[in-house]
Amino acid sequence: MKMICTTWPTRRCGRMALAMVILAITAGCGGGDGVRLTDVQGKVQFAGAPLAYGLLEFIPDTSKGHKGPAGNAEVVNGVYSTRNGGKGVIEGPHLVRVTGYSQKPAAGSGDETVVSKPEPPLFLMFTIPIEKVSSTCDLDVPASVKGFGLAPKGNSRRANDP
Repeated sequence: MKMICTTWPTRRCGRMALAMVILAITAGCGGGDGVRLTDVQGKVQFAGAPLAYGLLEFIPDTSKGHKGPAGNAEVVNGVYSTRNGGKGVIEGPHLVRVTGYSQKPAAGSGDETVVSKPEPPLFLMFTIPIEKVSSTCDLDVPASVKGFGLAPKGNSRRANDP
């Protein structure tokens, strides 16, 4: 019995693979997705005073039908702006997660042999629902959340875990 080899299936598969790659590239992989982000700025108070340092996450409130990418910002001396190294948002209802510190945490040296004892945060990921985040959004974190999200001494569970 004699085997007959043809190159037709190989060429066809190669052409199909090339067509799929071209289609994926022209379909808009990366950039140009038409999502317009709004820069957000504002003030953050903790216990009635400007928050010394903090991190914000703007999570779209999907329970209210809002979708899109999350935004973020760094709080310094009670003021933040997504333009300063953060990421803007799509306007609408959001859940804003705030983590606060009494001072900016020291940057790690990268040397694992150096023992450092960083200042613990005042609170972790305290969530504030905001009906409509737009270009200006001031936040007020009550004093009662001090310790929120932190594990109590002698317990490995986080304070707000069920």
